[in-house]
Amino acid sequence: MWQHIASLLQQREEREQNAEQKQHDKDVREKKLKKRRIKRELKDLREIKFRKHMTSMTARVTKVNIEGLEKTKDYLVTEKLKPLFNVESFQDIIETTKSVQRELKELGCFKTVNIDVDTLEGEGEDQSYEVNIRVTESSLPYMNLGLANCKEDKEVGIVIRSGLCNITGRGDKVEFEYTRGVNSTKESSLSLVHPIKGLQTGSKFYLSISNSHYNLPFNIPLSQSSRSLSLGSEVRNGSVTLSCKLGLDLVTSVVNWSRLTTVQGIHRWNPVAETAGSQLIPSLKTGFTLDMLDSQLLPTHGFKFYLSHLLAMVPWTSEINYQQIKSGLSAYYPIGKYLSAGFATLVSHTFTSSHSQNQIPVQMISDSRTPLISRGGSFINSCYTGDLTAILYKFSLTSKLPLLQPNSMLCKFARFHTYLTGQYFREQSADFNRHFGGFGHYFGVGIVGTISDLGRFELNYNIPLKHGLNKSGLSFGFGTEFL
Repeated sequence: MWQHIASLLQQREEREQNAEQKQHDKDVREKKLKKRRIKRELKDLREIKFRKHMTSMTARVTKVNIEGLEKTKDYLVTEKLKPLFNVESFQDIIETTKSVQRELKELGCFKTVNIDVDTLEGEGEDQSYEVNIRVTESSLPYMNLGLANCKEDKEVGIVIRSGLCNITGRGDKVEFEYTRGVNSTKESSLSLVHPIKGLQTGSKFYLSISNSHYNLPFNIPLSQSSRSLSLGSEVRNGSVTLSCKLGLDLVTSVVNWSRLTTVQGIHRWNPVAETAGSQLIPSLKTGFTLDMLDSQLLPTHGFKFYLSHLLAMVPWTSEINYQQIKSGLSAYYPIGKYLSAGFATLVSHTFTSSHSQNQIPVQMISDSRTPLISRGGSFINSCYTGDLTAILYKFSLTSKLPLLQPNSMLCKFARFHTYLTGQYFREQSADFNRHFGGFGHYFGVGIVGTISDLGRFELNYNIPLKHGLNKSGLSFGFGTEFL
């Protein structure tokens, strides 16, 4: 009996000790968390005070030294240095030097660009600084290798670029590019690019000739060869880009009979076969883009809007046979530290001239469905002839991958997302008065990431929200133009 009582007392004492130890451990953890929080708050406060001090500390740049210029013309560099002489504080100097370094690298003339800032002895209240810039010019010939998105659905290709840069010292270049897709795409082009003097880096005139061969996407039974001549320009100012391109394309379409063969080995008819042959297509394309996104492939905040207009004639006549208008909007807003909400929409409409009964070339209107393929879009029927009208939308929530540290390498290049997306298409052969009951909606979850700066991939599980659409299941996509 006494042994039983002693055992109970011992168990009671052990429970009390365990409870005290747990409470002690809990208090220690809370104190550590409190210390970390206080340290983080103090660090943030010091950073805020430092930024305020840097902002309020008046400063000016009175001298700029440049070393390493050999072939490159002086005006290319001096135009980028003008903002340095407009700074008013030390914080302005930090931000402006970073901007100048980035723009000098984007010129394509230099292999390395190094900038440092030194103080100068001067009179007056403002502290004077000098900026020292050391550049290493790129060698004349260059070559690089990368990945590219090709013409067929989800087709990835290898691209080889080679050329001569900074030929005359004015930032111009001649570039040859060859692309080979894993399926059928073969493309080659030769371009001459000349920057526009006095405008932001990236503004340019260009002349290009190209040759390509590919199968149209979505099992459209046409193989196409295209020889193109293009003359165009791009003008950039801050986040705004204006573009204009005048093109002349000789397109040869050949029926791909392997895509018209049934399981029984019988060839079926497809109305697209009527467009086979050669067409000479002159065109004029203009565009406007306002891009304020923090990233093109994995955006978390910012805004982007674009609008393009295409005029084309098929075949060569004195009248415009058709016009195409495309517009898109993307907006992302961070919610907390690791979550971002997004909305995107795309609208495309192509219409023919009232005096023309020609069918619009299918290659001009066959890319509308591409952004939704990786998110459960409906299969395209065997008589698909392109979409005259397309309306797409997407609501999304994107967050860091669960169970991983925010600063881990995987979290920098991949994220978890969930989305609601929808689509409406009016095919070229469909009734013009089709109502919006044709919308298809999908819900999905998946992983989205980037492969360096080459492209974006998505691995999704899609659930259709309307009877008669695709079945639920996994889908994969790779590219750069995702809605």
